[in-house]
Amino acid sequence: MRTISLLSAFLLFATLTSAQGHPRLRVLPEPPPGGAQLAARAPEVIRVTYDVQKGALRDRRSVPAGTLSFGSACFDNSDLVCDMTAFDPYTIGDLPGDELLDWGVKDCDGTGMIQSATFAYRTTALDPADGGPGATLSVALYRGTRGFNRPGVEIFRATLTGLPGQDAPAGNPHEAPFVFLTFDFGAQPLSLPDGPIGWGYMLLDNLEAQFATGALLVQAPNPALGTIDALDVYQPGPPSNATYSGTFNFGTLCNHPPCCPDASTWLQLVETTPGATLVNGSGVNPAVFTELLPARLGQAWVTSFDLSAWPNATHTLILLSSRARAPFLTPRGELLVDLTGAVSAPHVSASALHVVPIPLDMNLAGFVLHTQGVVRSPGVVLTNGLDITIGF
Repeated sequence: MRTISLLSAFLLFATLTSAQGHPRLRVLPEPPPGGAQLAARAPEVIRVTYDVQKGALRDRRSVPAGTLSFGSACFDNSDLVCDMTAFDPYTIGDLPGDELLDWGVKDCDGTGMIQSATFAYRTTALDPADGGPGATLSVALYRGTRGFNRPGVEIFRATLTGLPGQDAPAGNPHEAPFVFLTFDFGAQPLSLPDGPIGWGYMLLDNLEAQFATGALLVQAPNPALGTIDALDVYQPGPPSNATYSGTFNFGTLCNHPPCCPDASTWLQLVETTPGATLVNGSGVNPAVFTELLPARLGQAWVTSFDLSAWPNATHTLILLSSRARAPFLTPRGELLVDLTGAVSAPHVSASALHVVPIPLDMNLAGFVLHTQGVVRSPGVVLTNGLDITIGF
C-alpha cells in the first residue's frame, strides 16, 4: 500500500493550490439548472472493444449501468464519483489537443503482460450510425509515470475517430452515453511491468459550439492503486516539458452536492493468465507434455513429459516455433507447429524434464511461442503442444 510522506503531501498541496485556476477544466456536459438529480431515464451505457491486431472496433453493445467490469482487472481504477443510476457522473475536458495524464502504481504480481485495457469517456458527439462523426479520442499508457511533469515513457497510444456517440435526434446532453472502450491486445499482449504507470486522455473534439468528449472521473485518492486527487495537464499533448501547464484538482468545486468530482480518470488493466495453453489438434496425440514453471525473461521455462507409456524412452524433444499450423497428420501423430518458423533447434533432454533458458531480452516480452513435444522410444511419437507467452 502506497502512502504519501508529509513532505510529499506539503508539495502536493502547494502545487495543486497554485494550479487550481490554471489550466481551466470544465465539467462535460454542464449540470442541469437547479440540482443534480437526473431525469427518470438513465443515460445509455455502451461497451465496445477495439481489436488492436485487426485495427477495428467490435462487440459494441448496450449494457445496464452496473455491468462495467471487464475480466479480472488487476489494476482497477473504476470507482465512479457518482452512482450512474441516480446522479450525473462527471466527465471533464477543455481545449482540443489537451491531454489529461493520471498516474498510479501497478502491483499485479503476474505476468507483466497486458491482455486488455479499458478507458471510459462520455460524449455528446452524434453517433456514426445516425450520420454523425462520432467521438474522437486519443488515449495512451505510460511506464514510469510519477506525476508533476514526470510522465515516464509512452508505450501505447491509440487515436480513434468514429467512436460510439449520442443517438439522433440529440436530446438532453445529460442523456449522452457513457462509453467503456476496451483495447484487446489479442495474441500480442502489451508489456507493462509492475511499478509506476500513467494513462492519458487527449481530448480532440471539445468544440463547445458543436459537441464534446470528456474523460470519466473516478474516486481518488486510492492508496491501493497509488492514485491521488490530481491530474497533470499538457496543453497540448502528448506530454512534454514544453507543454506541461500544471497539476490540477477541483479544489472546493462541487456542482452537484453531495456528488463532488475528484481529479482521477478511469482505467482497468487485465493481465494475461500465467502459464501455458495446451493445444492438441483433433486429440489423436497423447497429452503428456506439461508445464511446471512459466517462461519468464532471464529465467528458465520448465516442462515435463509423462513417460509411463514409454518405459524405454531414450530422450524427449521440444519443437519451438513462432507459428502454429493447422494439424497435419503424419505416421507419428499430428504436427501442430510450423517448422519453417522454428526459432531454434529442438530442445533435447535425456529425461522427462526440460529446463529451457529464456534470454533477458526485452524484445521477447509478450512473444508467443508455439511448442510441441516429441518422445523417442526408439520410434518417434508426437505429443500435445503448449502455447506460451513470455512474461516477467
